[in-house]
Amino acid sequence: MYSNGISASASDCGVTKSDLKDTETCPNVDLCATPQQWGEWNACDKSCGTGERKRTRECFPNGASCEEDLEEKEDCNTQTCPGKSDTMDNILDMIAEG
Repeated sequence: MYSNGISASASDCGVTKSDLKDTETCPNVDLCATPQQWGEWNACDKSCGTGERKRTRECFPNGASCEEDLEEKEDCNTQTCPGKSDTMDNILDMIAEG
């Protein structure tokens, strides 16, 4: 494991083991880029009528470009709001979005 927390082999980082000390950072951060654990889902942006929530994760080391997605989105609270029809919800959503 490198001092930046990456547990990739030296060859994954574009160098040989003899080129690195145990505490050295990985010299090729994009080859060593590792997505971390997903964070918690944020609160749904609507209480009814189909909202959206998301969660994110970081790519380490800082400055690296992970190929994997760092953000996930999903629908939430998909039930129709009390006293409204699905059609009315769609109209109100269009007005709110401008």
